Amino acid sequence: MKKVLLLIAVLGLPFLLAACGSEQGDYTPGVYFGYSSGHQNSFAVVTVDDNGMIVSVLIDSVYLKSEAGGPVNWVSRGNDVSGIATTKRSLDGGCGYNMWPAQPVVNCEVEGEIMWVAQVDMIAAAVVENQALPSWNLVDNKFGEDGIAGVSITVNAYITAIQNALSQARP
Repeated sequence: MKKVLLLIAVLGLPFLLAACGSEQGDYTPGVYFGYSSGHQNSFAVVTVDDNGMIVSVLIDSVYLKSEAGGPVNWVSRGNDVSGIATTKRSLDGGCGYNMWPAQPVVNCEVEGEIMWVAQVDMIAAAVVENQALPSWNLVDNKFGEDGIAGVSITVNAYITAIQNALSQARP
């Protein structure tokens, strides 16, 4: 009898362990694209695994790299500008978008500052960790006291893009 019980326990253990390790999320599996429009056209790509869990969030923004006589012209903050249309992340993996042009970028770092790409990656990591947008308090389009330490960028466009993608992922 003990051998039979031991055999049942050994055979059932993998199924028990598999059930413990497979969390079920609230989303439909797939890849979802969300965006925001306006001054800062941004987008988020949210990937949800077969268990309905958010496994990655990629955030980026359309960016006009200034270049006199560039092929693209638009109005930015009330000024006519021309240049090359790209995204912030495509500029050397995000390192090329320097929010502090007066300071040198060394190995994708500016002394005493957190680069844009690192800041949006911190927002994305918080969404994956929480499996949703945390209940952040925004003050003047930036995080309030309950935000992510070190994130100083304007975040409304990114939050809107993530919300847009997550709304598509809801069953």
